[in-house]
Amino acid sequence: MVMARSLILGLSALCIVSSVWALPTSTPEKLQVIRAFAASPSDVSTIRALEKENIKLDFWKDPRLNDHADIMVDSLNLKKVVSILDKNNISHHTMIEDVNSLIAEQERERQEIAANGAQAAGIDWDNYYQLAEIEGWLDNLSRESSAIEGWLDNLSRESSAVSIQNIGTSYEGRTLKVAKISNGSGNSTNKPAILITATIHAREWIAAATATYIIDQLASNSSAHPDILDLVDFYILPVINPDGYAYTASSRLWRKSRSRGSSSCIGTDGNRNFGYKWGDGDVPGSSGDPCSETYRGSAPFSERETAAVRDYIESNSNVNWTVYVTFHSYGQYFMSPWGYTRTLPTGYQAMYFMSPWGYTRTLPTGYQAMKQLSDVAAAALTAKYGTRYSTGSSANVLYYTDGTDQDWAFGSGHFPFSYTMELRDTGSYGFLLPARLIKPTAEETFEAIKTLARNVPK
Repeated sequence: MVMARSLILGLSALCIVSSVWALPTSTPEKLQVIRAFAASPSDVSTIRALEKENIKLDFWKDPRLNDHADIMVDSLNLKKVVSILDKNNISHHTMIEDVNSLIAEQERERQEIAANGAQAAGIDWDNYYQLAEIEGWLDNLSRESSAIEGWLDNLSRESSAVSIQNIGTSYEGRTLKVAKISNGSGNSTNKPAILITATIHAREWIAAATATYIIDQLASNSSAHPDILDLVDFYILPVINPDGYAYTASSRLWRKSRSRGSSSCIGTDGNRNFGYKWGDGDVPGSSGDPCSETYRGSAPFSERETAAVRDYIESNSNVNWTVYVTFHSYGQYFMSPWGYTRTLPTGYQAMYFMSPWGYTRTLPTGYQAMKQLSDVAAAALTAKYGTRYSTGSSANVLYYTDGTDQDWAFGSGHFPFSYTMELRDTGSYGFLLPARLIKPTAEETFEAIKTLARNVPK
């Protein structure tokens, strides 16, 4: 912890003289987040059809029957959205009155925390850090080092339990780095391995913060939980999407990668780009429109970042890959496959249940074991601060997705347990979770991860 704190003290000192980041959007219009409740299948269809109304909007949370959708819309289009909702008797209210003002307020708080931290000891996960902030500060590292990458490199030199593995490069040439944390005990080929990934969606800052917190706890504070590394090895990739994450320094709500194709629109949703049920049109789980926030890419694994994750897992077949966990925000969900599920995958038996959409879905053999383990882990998380998570298959608990890393990790046969954790909160701040909530979020999530490690079949 001493090393991590000293690095962040240095980072905080740098923040005093760094300029305030630009606001996250190029539009001068006021942005609001509207919450609309879908009480019927027709409500779901109406809300989803807003995307086809030539309205500039961003679904923070997609519509689902008997649940709400969170929609960010600018002031030019707000009246049209409200009019459509009212015309169809869809209940709605404002969740966030002024998104840009909230971002500006949080940036001021970030600067104040940084300034205070430069003069006080004990600063660690009380603030968010971006790639651009410390590129010059970590001049001993390789080109375009990030705050997180530099921290990982320094950590690996100070802890024999940690080794840093460069698993590939992003579209813009940034290195994807995995921290392997192991105490070397036991049979390395038989010891279960947990792979944690985070921040495939750039704007989900709490995901990266939580992943780095877990690395620090495992590497620098292992005496507080000595059994964990005796039981499993950890592999943690804090930022799958470093280009997008870097870009959030100037465009806070950017979601996708920064790759360029034939379209004028930039980026692919990496979590629709994995090669399991990719682009199958049976359900509305992704988009073929390059301008969509859920654009799946031109082909499975077309993105360098997703291909790097695939290649890393497959090239390390000697590792006993057992649990895959990916961190996202927001909503407080602990989900397992399937995200896409109308067609039963070859070779799997199934459980059948009635979905909120009204027709039968299928779940693979192994679902009950995954659900049971996630229930135990979610209970441990709740025991820390009372935060409650919903558990179950992602298509059932949340909404349809296809081409996700969660489904690919399980469907490819590499991991018998695969999860997506949507971290805090439930919508009051959404992707703009305040810095004061980083530490409690990370602490309770670590309780869930420790529980996975202690209960996964050995």
